[in-house]
Amino acid sequence: FDAADRTLYAVDRGGAVSVWELRERPDADQEAAAATAAELEAAGEAGRGEDRLGQWWELRERHYLDKGHARVTSAVMHAPSRLLVVGFSSGVFALYEMPSCNEIHTLSVSDGRIDATAVSPGGEWLAFGCAQLGQLLVWEWQAESYVLKQQGHFFAEIHCLAYSPGGAIIATGGGDSKVKLWSPASGFCFVTFGEHTAPVVDLAFVPHGRALVSASLDGTVRAFDLLRYRNFQTLVTPTPVQFGCVAVDPSGEIVCAGSRDTYNVYVWNLQTAHLLETLSGHESPVSCLAFGASGGGGAGGPSRGPGGG
Repeated sequence: FDAADRTLYAVDRGGAVSVWELRERPDADQEAAAATAAELEAAGEAGRGEDRLGQWWELRERHYLDKGHARVTSAVMHAPSRLLVVGFSSGVFALYEMPSCNEIHTLSVSDGRIDATAVSPGGEWLAFGCAQLGQLLVWEWQAESYVLKQQGHFFAEIHCLAYSPGGAIIATGGGDSKVKLWSPASGFCFVTFGEHTAPVVDLAFVPHGRALVSASLDGTVRAFDLLRYRNFQTLVTPTPVQFGCVAVDPSGEIVCAGSRDTYNVYVWNLQTAHLLETLSGHESPVSCLAFGASGGGGAGGPSRGPGGG
């Protein structure tokens, strides 16, 4: 409805926008309608639609939204600004000025369909929900910037979790190859790292808390800067392996990772990414690593099963 409640906009799945207007019926007895309205008001029963007596909804015009083969999956009207927001199955949304249906803004915000749409009271912020990807997006359309981007691990298990030294950040790694940083205070994910190409299996914060290290089945150990939110170092082996665990020494200078297939433990210098040593001796996949408090030694544990130890 528009602000005056006299124009109705209906959007169907195929992208047709029908504009209906409230008009007087040509066959209505307007004097009888006015008399009935007066009786209802005198009886204290006003506000039940008596102002609509003798009127009906008439189709004024119809527009068609062309977004290829995408179907409309959500729509909402912001009456004060006469803006119609439409979400499509392609993850695209479009903003139209009504009643002319003039497109004034469009953007692709997701790889999945937009299942829910809402507009802030002032009309500046547009919110979108994507159930398939577990996304919540808030877009300030005039400034063309995100206010909020929230998404969990997409259809994937969380394989690992770690608290930062100060407890202000929780890091998670999942089967979707993502590393996510969460605020325990707000409950929101505020950063997502997508550099890995296979499931992330272990995480370790550098003791000073300004960096995070992740191990993945893609054969890389990656270090992320928690001030600039970037992947600043990638640690690899001469021959690709699948990592199963990672640890950082108390100084924050040495990183170790254990493999699932070669049963070795690899040791790097974090600043130079130089592989310092390869430790062998395990007879089954290395599933956990830990440094002593002094940093003078470390321990690795095999997976349970035949040959472990």
